[in-house]
Amino acid sequence: MSRVGWSGDEGELRLGYSIAACLFMGVAAAGVWFTVLGDIEMAAAPERIMGHPLDEIARQRAAMQTYLLDLGDDALQVIGR
Repeated sequence: MSRVGWSGDEGELRLGYSIAACLFMGVAAAGVWFTVLGDIEMAAAPERIMGHPLDEIARQRAAMQTYLLDLGDDALQVIGR
């Protein structure tokens, strides 16, 4: 990271990323997706925005969910040290 003028601890940077990604995309966004999937009118919006069928978007989102929650587990292990 020193290439861009930052001299902080890379472990802290990774921890911040892991916490933010898990909470924002893994936890909060899951609630949004459950709401969208439960409302037929709202479900059309992601298809229009992303240009893919909703079932494909949902499968990709589900695959990401494991990664995002694993980031949270990693962060908890670091904090617990």
